[in-house]
Amino acid sequence: MKKLIAIICAIMIGSVLFAAEDSKSKNTNETDSKISMYAKAEVGYYTGGAVIKTDFGGALPSKTGQIFTITGFEITPTFGLTLPVVIQKEFGTLKMGAEAQIPIVIGKSSTGLTSGSAFVINPGLMVIENYYFPETLPKGLQKLSGKVGFGFSVPISIVNGSYQTSITDTNSSDYGKTVEKDYSATGVGFKLNFLLGTQYDFTDHISANIDWNLGMFGVWSSSIRAGVTWKF
Repeated sequence: MKKLIAIICAIMIGSVLFAAEDSKSKNTNETDSKISMYAKAEVGYYTGGAVIKTDFGGALPSKTGQIFTITGFEITPTFGLTLPVVIQKEFGTLKMGAEAQIPIVIGKSSTGLTSGSAFVINPGLMVIENYYFPETLPKGLQKLSGKVGFGFSVPISIVNGSYQTSITDTNSSDYGKTVEKDYSATGVGFKLNFLLGTQYDFTDHISANIDWNLGMFGVWSSSIRAGVTWKF
C-alpha cells in the first residue's frame, strides 16, 4: 500500500512538472501567472462504503472484513493552489491547480444485517485542470469554467450500531431471550478519486461551484457537492 501511494504521488508531481515544462517550451501563447491561493467550502450528499474488520462486539469468533454501506451529509473544507501553468489557445484557456481536501461525512451505516451511525474523515490530494472559454465569447460565459481532477485519499471510517441476538448460555436465567448488543469499529482505506465540476466567477474573489466526485479502489463511493470558493 505504501509503495502504491508513493507511485501515485510521483505520477501526480511528475505530471505537474511535465505540463509546466511542456507549456513553456511548446506554447508561444502562454500567459505568465503566479501561484495563487484559494479556499473552498462545500456541502453535499455522500454514498459509498468501507471494508472494516469487526466481530460485532463478540458476535463472531474473530474479526473479519465486513462491507459497510455508508450514506450521509458531507462537509468538505478545501485549500487549493492555482499553479503557474497557464495555456491559452483559440479554444480557450487551461489552468492547472492542486487541492488538499478533507471531506467529513456524518450519516448512517448498514451491513444488511445491522444498522447504525457512521463518521468518515477522508483527507486527500488532487490535481485539477480548469478550462475557461475563449475571450471571443460573451463575458458572462467567460466567467463559467469546467474542471476535471484526479487524486487519492485515505478514508478513516468509524461505524457504531446494534444488533439483536439470543442468549445461548444454558446456565443463564435469561437463556433464549433476545437482547440487543452494541458494536463499534474503525477502518482505514485508500481511494483513487476523480472529479468533474463547474464553477461560476461572480467576482475576482468569489465563485460558486458544483462538483461530482467518484472514489474507486475497494468499495466505490460518490458524492455531489455544492459550495463557494474564495480566491485570495
